Amino acid sequence: MKIPLTILALTLSAPVLADEKDQAYRLHNRLTCEAPSKDVLDQMADLIKKGDSEGAAKLASQNRGFLECTVKQWCSGQTNKDQKINVKLNDYCATVIGGVRDGRPFGELLYSDVIYMADPNKYKGTIPLPAYSPANNDHYLVLDNSGADLAEVLVEKKQSEYAQMEKASGLLTTRAFGEAFLSLGTNRRAVRFSMINYLCTDLEQMMDTTRPDTMVGRDVERNPGSDASTYNNKCKGCHAGQDFFRGAWAYYDFDATSKKVVYTPGSVVKKYSNNPYFINGYFTTDDSWANNWIEGQNAKFGWPQNLTKGNGVASFGEMLSKTEEFNTCMAKRTFKTVCLKDATDDTDKKIVSELAADFKASNQNLKTLFIKTATRCQAGE
Repeated sequence: MKIPLTILALTLSAPVLADEKDQAYRLHNRLTCEAPSKDVLDQMADLIKKGDSEGAAKLASQNRGFLECTVKQWCSGQTNKDQKINVKLNDYCATVIGGVRDGRPFGELLYSDVIYMADPNKYKGTIPLPAYSPANNDHYLVLDNSGADLAEVLVEKKQSEYAQMEKASGLLTTRAFGEAFLSLGTNRRAVRFSMINYLCTDLEQMMDTTRPDTMVGRDVERNPGSDASTYNNKCKGCHAGQDFFRGAWAYYDFDATSKKVVYTPGSVVKKYSNNPYFINGYFTTDDSWANNWIEGQNAKFGWPQNLTKGNGVASFGEMLSKTEEFNTCMAKRTFKTVCLKDATDDTDKKIVSELAADFKASNQNLKTLFIKTATRCQAGE
């Protein structure tokens, strides 16, 4: 007999007083995307019975599925405009996975000269492993399809050396990030998705028309449709923040011919000069950026007061990683991945707030955040 969907939904959402094995099973499933073995289930249940849910979650996190399914899905949405999570492994997610395995402060991955790739001497997959190339994703596609244990084969390297660029800034200059957010356009997409990925906020939510527009580019019309009020009441609200930031990527582009991120030190990429509709607008001459949202309604994000301006992507990434909202955003993302829902009610929001504080206190240890989040999901059941 088929159960009516309305009844089934109520049954699934109703609170259930699960025993320790039920709790252990769900905890393992959420952290690894798969069921535990009988031995692991028994060990986890015993830890939960003793009041050590975090110990049970740590045990679950030793399963390959934690890095290769849960963490991979967590980061995959950050690598494409549609925020799809079911995408193939790439250099961005491999770097996140390696960083989580090694316990690196997650914020550092936004500004350190680092990338993770497979060590060919440790690789035991059935498919020949291509060497890493900044011009394609073949190295990571094979890793994804070969059955190789990422925890065993991934090693940390200097991104600037392997990606053939003088300056590299971790996730923000990976090939996956560049292909998605630096191709075409004028690098404003990189700013927008940095806000989405690391502050969980789109530009429209940050619109503030009270901020000065002294760095808004020449390609932004000040009188669109012969109506200056459109610019003053709408366009300016986003560009007065976005354009102040986009100089960070002024020397970066994703080249359609070579298929790689290119860095031209001291030379602003040509697309920054496209479409000079308003000649008196800001003309980008270097890679300087400034935070025009340090005051006004967006001050609520808790920007670091000692990083209000800088040069290049690394300083921009460091600024983001030291913003209070960054910690909250990572907690929201992890809560959604592990607890399978957004934090919408007051109870969930309180949990996210506490997780954000824990994440900051742990020196932004993402693995710890996943473990604590999983146990908080359990506590609400």
